[in-house]
Amino acid sequence: MNEEAGLARWFMAALNSFADLVRRRPNAPRWPYIIPVVVALLFVGHALEDAGPGGAVIFGIPVALCAVQALWPTVLGWVLLFGPFLGYGLVVAVSPEAGPLDERIIFMLLGLGPALILWLGRPWHDRRTQRTPGE
Repeated sequence: MNEEAGLARWFMAALNSFADLVRRRPNAPRWPYIIPVVVALLFVGHALEDAGPGGAVIFGIPVALCAVQALWPTVLGWVLLFGPFLGYGLVVAVSPEAGPLDERIIFMLLGLGPALILWLGRPWHDRRTQRTPGE
């Protein structure tokens, strides 16, 4: 019986944590999504040229997510944008087979630039005070 109560408490804590991840952050800044959507649109255009509409669909996901985040900013949406941009930039940075150095720098910045902008405009930042809760 005690074990069931512990499991129920754990489950409720997990639900509360998830609810906090998808809770709308009305005071979150909206400007950080401009650069990532522009970069994602560049990738959509490149994919359309190379692989057609089928290849471009996957790059439309960040575009749609940026639009949703501009209207309904959440921590989960921010993570789903920040992680892939940061990961892409880091993978390009450490991959010697990614092409000549000048191209590598450009493509690395296409990932790390949006990641930096997203980091500066984290959704748990209050745009009115420019302070993180708890400071």
